[in-house]
Amino acid sequence: MYGFAQPLDTQRLPEHFEFPPSISLSVDGVHDSRHFVRIQHTPNKPARRFSFEAFG
Repeated sequence: MYGFAQPLDTQRLPEHFEFPPSISLSVDGVHDSRHFVRIQHTPNKPARRFSFEAFG
């Protein structure tokens, strides 16, 4: 799961991106059932900067 400190505007995303059938948009965020990924707004969690260094 990936969280964002600011809300996602899931209503505007289709204006800019074309999503495959496996991706669903809701008020809670974006969910990809094929790749088991969820992106959502997480206001109560501390923000951390994304880094690939943690994976190396």
